Amino acid sequence: MFTETHNVIDTLFDAQEYSSSAGFTGDASVAANATAANTATQATGAVTKAEAELHKKLRAMAQKAVTKTKVTGLSLDPVLGSDNTLISLGAKLQRQHGMALPAALTAVLTFHGLKVIREAPIPLMLTACRMASCNDIDALRKVNMPETDTIKEIYRADLVVIDPVSGYIGAFDCKRGTGNSDSSSKAHLEKKLKASLSSLHSWAMSAHKFGSLTEDVRVIDLYAQSGYADSLKINGCDLDHYFGYEIIRHMAVFNKEFSACSMAVRKASGSRSAGENAELSKHDADDFGFPMPEEAIQADLMDYDSDININEPALRIANFQFSPAVARQKFIAAKAH
Repeated sequence: MFTETHNVIDTLFDAQEYSSSAGFTGDASVAANATAANTATQATGAVTKAEAELHKKLRAMAQKAVTKTKVTGLSLDPVLGSDNTLISLGAKLQRQHGMALPAALTAVLTFHGLKVIREAPIPLMLTACRMASCNDIDALRKVNMPETDTIKEIYRADLVVIDPVSGYIGAFDCKRGTGNSDSSSKAHLEKKLKASLSSLHSWAMSAHKFGSLTEDVRVIDLYAQSGYADSLKINGCDLDHYFGYEIIRHMAVFNKEFSACSMAVRKASGSRSAGENAELSKHDADDFGFPMPEEAIQADLMDYDSDININEPALRIANFQFSPAVARQKFIAAKAH
């Protein structure tokens, strides 16, 4: 059975709400049946009782995140005046939104029957780190580092996602993605992700008694502007394709609630733009999903793979051959034979 001593569960919810109906070593069909009720109404667009409860939790998470942004203590800048106060408040709200997104995504993924470990400590082996500096991600997929190798450092993944049905495990770093990350930060994280790919299988077996069949590592670039290569990221607009479940529709509920709550905070601070921003509250929840890359202003197109057209969804999704959605398809096909 699955056991975890680290930060698996967001403090807003108790352990029972995050527990799955099947352990990693149990019958995979139990976990599959447990998620059937959650996906049965996707075609009709109806909201089930379970979805309504999820949305209630997501709204509570958004409200809690905004309350952490204090209006007090915003000093008047001697040069920029009140504009600096508003800029400072906006930056704090952006930071809180970015910090809360992994927790919200955890709730949605868990709702669909996936196991999610927050802030998972993955050991990076010395040999894997050396290989990551001179090999691309596809070459490293063929390598599994033994636990006997020397540990160079620990990488704390924002999320580790496990699909007990298909044998998939993935490690993710979440980026809000409304601005291009600097080159040195990107290079450092990319090396860590690539090195962790070679360690995931042995780590999952050792730490969680889970024998993975498919491993993947990604940057979740929610607003598609952080500048990571397509071969190593998932744009927010592609989350449904990658995981094989409705993710964006539920995340939009969280985003809309956060927007509404942040408007109240800005209004309380005397923001002159509060009236204009209030128009956002009239939008449908779907308007608070994640934009396609062509809808976002790219900060530095040279950071993307030159042979991939970022405006073509089919080409982006073609990079998802190691996703949980594809892993489940292979599992179902194998079981049919």
